[in-house]
Amino acid sequence: MNAKLLAVLVSKTQRVLRTPKFFEFRGKRNFLSLRGNKITMQRIINVSFLTPGFEVVNEGHIVVEDGRISDAADGFIAGEPYRDFLAVPGMINSHTHLGDAFAKGADFSGLSVNEAVGPKGLKWKLYENSTRRQRISAMRKTAGYMLSSGTTTFADFREFGNEGIAELRAALRGIAIKPVVLGRNCELSKCGGLGLNVDSLGQIQNNMKKIIAIHAGENTGEIEIALKYDPDVLIHFTKATEQEIETAARRGLSVVACPRSNMKLGAGKPPLRQMLDAGINAALGTDNAMINTPDMWCEMKFVFENFDVSPEEILRMATINGAKAFGLNAGAIEKGRFADIVFTDKPNSDAVYWLAEKCGAGNVKGVMVGGKLIIGDYGKSAPVIHGNRYI
Repeated sequence: MNAKLLAVLVSKTQRVLRTPKFFEFRGKRNFLSLRGNKITMQRIINVSFLTPGFEVVNEGHIVVEDGRISDAADGFIAGEPYRDFLAVPGMINSHTHLGDAFAKGADFSGLSVNEAVGPKGLKWKLYENSTRRQRISAMRKTAGYMLSSGTTTFADFREFGNEGIAELRAALRGIAIKPVVLGRNCELSKCGGLGLNVDSLGQIQNNMKKIIAIHAGENTGEIEIALKYDPDVLIHFTKATEQEIETAARRGLSVVACPRSNMKLGAGKPPLRQMLDAGINAALGTDNAMINTPDMWCEMKFVFENFDVSPEEILRMATINGAKAFGLNAGAIEKGRFADIVFTDKPNSDAVYWLAEKCGAGNVKGVMVGGKLIIGDYGKSAPVIHGNRYI
């Protein structure tokens, strides 16, 4: 029985009872209740899940109400049987350039950061020969891939002002993934904040009350410049000095590392261990869609294999730390947070290690965004991904 039909049933019951204080209806998958004049749809999922402390509840349940998690606790109760899966927070890709997806497959091998994406880099030459339709189509396919592989939120640097933001909105129409839009040369009312390079910091206004995110650290001296503008988030941070790490930590800044992109463009290695030890809120991003597959599992595995960082720290960087960086009520399976949940295969042992190093897009069996199961099928253990293939 769908929500509209249940609402009609409640409405008719109200008229019959005249003064109902409480009404409830239990269906096969949903539980609907009326308290006063408020209709609440409740979903109860029996599943193993990852706690905010990164421990696994092997036999637990998650209750979803009005798009948020209202309870997550030990024990199976009456509800939907997702017992063959592991529920984890939706991944947060904290730095993307989704607009670059149209040039996926372009040869960037051997190019430096400046030669690839600098002011006179290959990226801009490719843009000159692209069309609006090509860019929107490529962004749409890429967003579909991100969602189907377990990313429920992404923070995107949008070039080309208001038109660039409009292209992204058009590409995401009908796709449930959540964007944090960081524009430049645009109306601030159209975005969540600014995503800038160090040569465009003049766009920052006093008391703008928006997120300020800055590319800084791929070249020497950029971080020193960026810190003068009181940013909220710094991207890359590969050339950070000890003093700059200490300053970022003292100010409570977040730093987004993009290790695969940095490696491919020869931009250095972000000092993740030093950042985490200093107390910096470090998150992960996949960077340019023309260079990297926007796959957070690949990013986590790369960090696991190339950095002195624990599996738990890696998972934090891919989930709750990204939420903290952008002020999102997501990133953990916890009461009160949005029900952005990914259902993966259930590993036989050490789930945290498996998620950080072994899990991949093919292990994602369902994706829930805001309490709605966008990808997946009720009670099935077979693969049911229907997302778009990455181009």
